[in-house]
Amino acid sequence: MKRIRTWVEQNRKRLLDELLAFLSQPSVSTTGLGIEKTVGILEAELDRLGFETHLFTQEGAYPVVFGEAGDPDSPVSLCIYGHYDVQDPDPLSEWKSDPFAPEVRGGKIYARGATDDKGNLFANLKAAEAVRSILGVLPIRLKFFFEGEEEIGSPNLRAYLSTYAERLRADATVVCDRGVHESGRPQIYLGDKGLVSVRVRCRHAGRDVHSGHAPLIPSSPWNLIRLLGSMKDHEDRIQIPGFADDIEGPTDSELALLDSIPFDSEEFCRQYGISRILAGGGPADRLRSLLFSPTCNISGIRSG
Repeated sequence: MKRIRTWVEQNRKRLLDELLAFLSQPSVSTTGLGIEKTVGILEAELDRLGFETHLFTQEGAYPVVFGEAGDPDSPVSLCIYGHYDVQDPDPLSEWKSDPFAPEVRGGKIYARGATDDKGNLFANLKAAEAVRSILGVLPIRLKFFFEGEEEIGSPNLRAYLSTYAERLRADATVVCDRGVHESGRPQIYLGDKGLVSVRVRCRHAGRDVHSGHAPLIPSSPWNLIRLLGSMKDHEDRIQIPGFADDIEGPTDSELALLDSIPFDSEEFCRQYGISRILAGGGPADRLRSLLFSPTCNISGIRSG
């Protein structure tokens, strides 16, 4: 680790300049802004680092940038996942600086994608560069898998994984798409929650209706509100029949790990600007709710 820290200090300015340049390149998956250029930047960087680089493609999908390097006969192989796309930065009025003109303020970088996920992706590339520079070789077989559709739900990820399964095969896969823990400690998640997305539409009248007709014509927005309101009770418990029937609870070893994770309830409330935390109990109870309980959220609602 000492040699790595020394290398980082010796290359700090270059590493920072390269990161800021990468963050200045838009890569918005909802609109396609800058995707092609970002793919080119990643291809060139992997080539420069000596990786065997490929573009994986699927019809109607943004490409996956794949790189592979290291000893092909190594008994250990590792695949690192990252995504190069970012969310649309709107509303721009909430930004103190241009989201694609990175600024360093108070020792922190402010830019779209600085942590989710272009900063994390870049850190892994530079880690590989550091190891190779210090040791002369990568001691394992290392694979990078960078997709461009995570921020729109990764609609083509399953197809990519199926089509290129043999190329992606590894002893372990690390998803580097997390931030630093509130305590400042590095963190590794041993699993992740899945996602089911449902869109509900409600329409009654066959034409636009003046609000004065409310006593006679059913209201679609009110019916939606009643439906959504029935999904949880007043204590935020999910009321959908069978919703949690097949959920596996944490193991004893997983519960023991919760006791080693710091959780400051007051600091959590301060950071998120809330007055209370929904889950009751102590820190371990709240972490259990956060990490192991299924959720039912409303990500958007629109009515006319």
